[in-house]
Amino acid sequence: MLSKFENFANNSELFGLKVPVLSLRFLQLVTTFLHWQMPSLLTRCIICLLYCVASITTAIARELYVDCTSGSSTGECNVTAPCRSIQQAVLTLQRNIPSVIWVAASAPCRESSIQLGLKVQLQLAGLGGRAAIQFTGANGFSARDSQLSISAVSLSGARTAVMSNNTNLKLEDVTFESNGLAVAVEPASAAVNLTMSRCRFRQNLAAITAQLAIGSVLDVSNCDFANNGPDRNIVHVFGAGARVRIRDSLFVSSTLRVDVDALFGVVNITLDKGGAIEIERCRWENNIIHLEHALYTAVILRAESGATAVRDAVFANNHLLAMPVPTAVTNVVFESTLVAIVSTNLAPQPPPIVTDVLFLNNSVFADLHLTSSALLSVEGGIAQIKGGAVVSNVLMLHNAFSAASSASSGPNLASSLLLVSAANAVENITLQDCAVSISLASLSYVGTLSATGERVSGLAVARCSVQLDARLPYASQVVGGLLIVQVASEHPVLDDVIVRGNRFVTQSSAATTQINGGLALFNFQTLT
Repeated sequence: MLSKFENFANNSELFGLKVPVLSLRFLQLVTTFLHWQMPSLLTRCIICLLYCVASITTAIARELYVDCTSGSSTGECNVTAPCRSIQQAVLTLQRNIPSVIWVAASAPCRESSIQLGLKVQLQLAGLGGRAAIQFTGANGFSARDSQLSISAVSLSGARTAVMSNNTNLKLEDVTFESNGLAVAVEPASAAVNLTMSRCRFRQNLAAITAQLAIGSVLDVSNCDFANNGPDRNIVHVFGAGARVRIRDSLFVSSTLRVDVDALFGVVNITLDKGGAIEIERCRWENNIIHLEHALYTAVILRAESGATAVRDAVFANNHLLAMPVPTAVTNVVFESTLVAIVSTNLAPQPPPIVTDVLFLNNSVFADLHLTSSALLSVEGGIAQIKGGAVVSNVLMLHNAFSAASSASSGPNLASSLLLVSAANAVENITLQDCAVSISLASLSYVGTLSATGERVSGLAVARCSVQLDARLPYASQVVGGLLIVQVASEHPVLDDVIVRGNRFVTQSSAATTQINGGLALFNFQTLT
């Protein structure tokens, strides 16, 4: 047993020298004795100093060892007599004393719930490889008002693998597999720092749910999210005045099935009161959403905050299928957008950036067979970018949006493959080999690209098609085009626009139907 831990001697450092922990504890006993036998002021000062040094070094030195194969249920959790379970080691933790629990990777540990005490400072790590911790269907780690760091382990089988409240949490090189929920951050009364790096989330019903307090920071980097679902959110973050950064991460092959009235998504982040979101070098691939309720919204990504920035992102082969069960509902509002990037502060300084984004082979299909006689409002498409951002270098290839309805009264529709509104600037946007097919529309603004901003330049739409079917008896007006551009500023700018090899088709049989459309519709408004 000693050979497993021979490189982790039970020593501490005192002024750069290795000092056995036993000696430090002996020093504490000696100083306590002198305190009572020699009560002079000078002596007490010396005793106090020695006691502080002993306490600090003892805290730094507190290391516990767990071996779930050859450890002992009566072991002292040290290098020569390791504990047999993590729970056994956790029970020895003390408040405000930094501790490390080393878990041997020789065999899986089977644990029930592991609840940390208040104000615990714990680092838990695998030793000799990645340690496997299998929970027996209960919650896993639970921490409150503490500091918790977990690394080089795999966690599986828990209802919630890691649950934190008012706790600074650091997860590094952790695999979450086959859990109900991997990480839950409960409402906090103070700002917390949450860091997740090089983690893997696989086959969980959901990965992360976090409610963040003002000043909190969530930083996710180099993480993989694969084959999760079908819970209604894979990553769900919300709160006020917090900051969320997601970098170099992959979201693939998740399936969501939404059958209730709410907003759900693969990544669903909503922050208010000055919150900010930064997403860089991330990919969403092969995700599928099934919408089965008439009042719903579901997305591959929703990022909404005071200032939202997205850089170098790829969305490929993602699909949203909306086929709600026929039902009698009123005031139906259908929103079907794969990606929604929203900045609620229309004049942030500096403005957020949405740049270098690729949409490839994505689709939205909505078949709305409802028995409602109320007006149906539909808003959808592949992507919507709203707020005072600078939007540039967006490429959309082989994307499709299709919507049809049998509602008994005329629906309103505002939809484009790509909708950019209230932007600071729109630059270098290309759509190629895309399709929009709409079989509804009382009042409709439909196209492949709809852009509204102060400056619009570098737009290209090639080999795309828009088909509007206004043969429904209640259709009254159809407005559409392959390219719809509105420029509104003191000095509106629109230049470098290419529309080539496209197809725009409308069909109407109603005598009251008015069709306004074509390859491009432009509207200039000078603000004074």
